[in-house]
Parts: sequence; structure tokens; C-alpha cells
Amino acid sequence: MNLKNNMVIIDLGGFFKIHTIKLWNRIDEQPSYAIGVLIYVDDDLIGTIHDVQRLYNILAGEEVYGSKIFVKQSLAKFMNFIEIQVFGSGPYRKKEMSRKMF
Repeated sequence: MNLKNNMVIIDLGGFFKIHTIKLWNRIDEQPSYAIGVLIYVDDDLIGTIHDVQRLYNILAGEEVYGSKIFVKQSLAKFMNFIEIQVFGSGPYRKKEMSRKMF
């Protein structure tokens, strides 16, 4: 079924500082299913896809921390990636990060 809100959730298994998320698009002749995709770290929107590329490099801000990555299709169509990579450092304890951030 081709509905809005198709989603991939990546549980990182801990609390990490996120540097970059890479999404590898399909290379065949099919239309891109990446248009309309939103990328979140926990509740923070860090990127959107609005054009067709082979590789999407989503750079997170300086202070982006989270335990889950959400890749969500906002349009009424599928999404299809070859690979999703998450780069960062950690894990950290949430209490440790709240002291450093404030």
C-alpha cells in the first residue's frame, strides 16, 4: 500500500552524538523513491530530500544527540534505499550529556 508515513526506525542501542547520516539511493532506472523523505534524530528534524542523487549526505548540527534515527516518507509513495549509514560518537549517558550541554 502506497501511503504517507512509511518509515524506517534505526535503534542505535544507546545515546550517541550524531555527525552524519548517509542514504544510498537506487541506481536502476526506477523513479526515485527518496523525494519527500524526512530524516530525524529522535524528535529533531535534521534533513529532507527534495532531489534525485546517488548518495545523500545529511550533516547533523554540532549538538545533535539521540538514540533513534527515523527515516520517514512524507509523500504518498514508497521509499527504497540500498543502505542507510549512521556516523557518530558515543555511547553517552543522558545525564552526562545534560551537564555538558547546559
